[in-house]
Amino acid sequence: MVLTTVNAAHFAALQNGQLQQRLDNVQRDFIVFNRERSKKTVTDSSELSISEKNKAIEDGQNNNVEPAIYVSG
Repeated sequence: MVLTTVNAAHFAALQNGQLQQRLDNVQRDFIVFNRERSKKTVTDSSELSISEKNKAIEDGQNNNVEPAIYVSG
């Protein structure tokens, strides 16, 4: 019976080690993915044409804001 308990403990330790390796790999891949996504976002925003940038500056309006409704009275 002791041999079975030792084998079970050894097997559990191996499983835990393999699980930890998989978790480490997922964490590493996630960090790389986020780094690449961040680089792409910066690249995309820096690729705006000069005319697009100038148009946005000249417009001077925040297109995300709804116009205010004026009530006289």
